[in-house]
Amino acid sequence: MKIKSLKIISLVLVFLFLVPVITGCSEAGRDILTSFVQDWVKTKFGIDLSDNSTWGKAKAGWGLMKLFTEDSTGNPDSDAALGTVKMLKNFKDAENDMDQGRRTDNATAMDMAISLRPSDWSYHVSRSTLAFKQNDVDKGQAEWKKGEDLAYSDQNPTGYKYFYSQSINEIEAWKNTGKLDKASDWQQAFAYGTLVSDYVERYKLTKDPKDKQMALYYNEQWNHIAGLEKGKPPELDFGD
Repeated sequence: MKIKSLKIISLVLVFLFLVPVITGCSEAGRDILTSFVQDWVKTKFGIDLSDNSTWGKAKAGWGLMKLFTEDSTGNPDSDAALGTVKMLKNFKDAENDMDQGRRTDNATAMDMAISLRPSDWSYHVSRSTLAFKQNDVDKGQAEWKKGEDLAYSDQNPTGYKYFYSQSINEIEAWKNTGKLDKASDWQQAFAYGTLVSDYVERYKLTKDPKDKQMALYYNEQWNHIAGLEKGKPPELDFGD
């Protein structure tokens, strides 16, 4: 393995811990944080990240590589620390996969992210939207329902609102490209039906008249695409 790669691996723990908090820190503050993490890794795992010699970097790199393949270090305290590190690494990997999936409509990347973080409802929302785009409406409905169940499991009304808002934003972004209007009637019906549900449920939380208006608007679109009888669309339950 190249020394440059070993150096990157050797610093991965530092980045995992420091990236979320390093912004805005002074140079002295960054030095203190870096020193803290280096000491922590050396104490917990016996790996020296502070040795900048070629051999020191290589040794640290191999040590970290071996560490990440182990299920146990043989020390309960170190195992707890290793579990935290792996959790943070999984989060970082999942975020990278999901970002790629969202940018490139890559179902495989999204599924990898979900496998790493199956309880993240926002991942299921994006997977649902992509499934609708790809004319897999069964998958779209299933992922949307998984996301909603996860959002409600937190019992936090703000979280519910965020769930419906993300679903609305993603489907409307698709609509705004003009591609939804060119999709099959089947795709359009389920996309508009999902928007109706999203706006109705969000209205129950916000009582914003605009949400109610949009729910009625998309219900008319759904009614038209679904080929139902002309006339007044089915009444919606807004909980008023």
